[in-house]
Amino acid sequence: MDYERYYRLFHLELNKDCRVSDTLSVNGLNWQWSRNITNIRIESAILNLTNAIGDVLVFDTEDSWSWNINHSGIFVVNSTRKHIDKSILPSSNMCTTWMKYVPSKINILLWRLNLDRLPTRLNLAAKGLEVPSLSCPVCNSEIENRDHLFFNCNTAASIWLLIRVWVNNGMVHFNSLSDWQVCFDNWKAPNHNKNKLYDIFAATIWLLWRYKNNVLFNDPMKRSLIFDCILLTSFTWIRTRGR
Repeated sequence: MDYERYYRLFHLELNKDCRVSDTLSVNGLNWQWSRNITNIRIESAILNLTNAIGDVLVFDTEDSWSWNINHSGIFVVNSTRKHIDKSILPSSNMCTTWMKYVPSKINILLWRLNLDRLPTRLNLAAKGLEVPSLSCPVCNSEIENRDHLFFNCNTAASIWLLIRVWVNNGMVHFNSLSDWQVCFDNWKAPNHNKNKLYDIFAATIWLLWRYKNNVLFNDPMKRSLIFDCILLTSFTWIRTRGR
């Protein structure tokens, strides 16, 4: 409020219920001070207030609220929600893929993978959490980040090699999520074939993530069973959720 910002002037004003429009005149601003102004701070406050309202146009109409976020000037909940989402939610140039063949929790996992929001050791350390080591718990050779865990780790690399042989569609070798997306987007194939390939990709990411957590929390899961689980999982998703 202005009376809080210019509290010295407010205490000097005789008519404390006056409005700014009451002080406006052809010759400028007319104040009713309780005493003469001799203080430098008060003079500076007057100058600041004069500069602040110098461009203000006063009309002989009632005051009204205007909602600047919406072009119409009217408050709308939808515009407020979009403004809040834009301010606090993470933004990404990647398009979010929501595949009907894949369960919702897997779609959410892939969405977090695209945003690099999975709790890998590097991301946990970046958040200020104490982790025993930044090394990948699967191979214990490099820092565990998104691209290493799902594409460059020796376990992940061997699994992707088996998958390329299995699908037999000329899939090139990729070392990161961005490489996979370029490969998938440039693959010229019917939509039903691309959906199946994405289904296999989702199953692979899901099983590699499960295997990593099993290694980390000492839950028995054999490495030799990962590929078989990917085959079974992807086939089950397509059979039960596809046509």
